[in-house]
Amino acid sequence: MNLEMRLENLRGYWAAWQKGHTPELAYGILAGIGYLRHSEILGEILQNLRKIEIGVRRNLEPILVELGKFMSESALPAKVQALTQSPKDGALQADFYQDRTASELAWQIAKEYVDEEMAKNWEVIGKVRDILDKVDDEILFHRELVESLQKIGGEEPLCYFDPDFFWWLPAERGECYLPSHRRNEYMAMNEENLLSSALKPDFMQHFLTCRQCRELYEMLRGIVPSQSI
Repeated sequence: MNLEMRLENLRGYWAAWQKGHTPELAYGILAGIGYLRHSEILGEILQNLRKIEIGVRRNLEPILVELGKFMSESALPAKVQALTQSPKDGALQADFYQDRTASELAWQIAKEYVDEEMAKNWEVIGKVRDILDKVDDEILFHRELVESLQKIGGEEPLCYFDPDFFWWLPAERGECYLPSHRRNEYMAMNEENLLSSALKPDFMQHFLTCRQCRELYEMLRGIVPSQSI
């Protein structure tokens, strides 16, 4: 979808929102802004986007409420379950890829607005992040599947993204393919015996085969004395 079409879709979502609030509209508005903001936009498209963003910021509280509703009923958990059961299914890969990208974009735009506008419904940001992290937990230790998703991302038009959070997009990450923020959280949870029984075997298998993770762990142990993995 080209940038003009994305802008028209966003305009449609925003016009509909002004007539009535729904979870789908809130999600569509935030994801639509995210797609455009993460692309190379100039001139009239940028001016129109800024006008919509001003209106969204003024409607931030109800938009956050509806975003929370949408994500609490997200199809992502079911999609990732189906994908891990049929990891070579190209259609399932593409569907998950698109949904996960849109969800991350919506979350990042919402978080930016919350931080800047000091929104009262800030707790929605943490709840949505928890949903996305749990979805990622189901797939991150399937290395071949992660690499398949990254191949799909080879033609992704997004220009500005954090490869640590957009782990399904191709980027230079070094030996360890895990997102660093999540990898560090896994290590911390394991140290505190908080890693779930479902995740611990996968994490340990990864740890034993990943030199980068072992080196990081030894470095952290040298800074903060801790128990051994």
